[in-house]
Amino acid sequence: MSDENSKAAEAHPVERLVMQGSDRNREVNRLHGIAMDLAEQGYFNAAFTAEKNAAMLLLDDDVQPTRSILFRSAGFLALDAGRTEDARRMAHYGLDKNPPEAIRAELMELLVKCSPA
Repeated sequence: MSDENSKAAEAHPVERLVMQGSDRNREVNRLHGIAMDLAEQGYFNAAFTAEKNAAMLLLDDDVQPTRSILFRSAGFLALDAGRTEDARRMAHYGLDKNPPEAIRAELMELLVKCSPA
C-alpha cells in the first residue's frame, strides 16, 4: 500500500473524500471546514448552511459513510440553530442510500429530537 493510500485509509471520511482529488470533493471539504469553524464560534445557523451545502453536493451519490455523516452533522447543526424542519429534512436525506448502522442510529435519534414533545 502506498503512503497516500495508507493515509487515506486512516483519514476521517470527509478528509478521505478530498484525498480522491476531484473539484467537487475539494469543495465538500472546504465547506465542511467552514461549517466546523463557524460551529466552534457558536454561529450555528451559518454553520448549518455551510454543512448543508457540503452534504447536498453528495445528495445523489452513495459515498458512505461520508454522505450520511455530512447529513447527520447538518441536521444537528440545524437543530442547534433552532431549525427543526431543516434538521428533520437533513435526517431523512441522511437515511437515504443505506447509511452505516451506527450513523443510521444517530440519524434516527435526530428525528426523535425533532419530534414535538
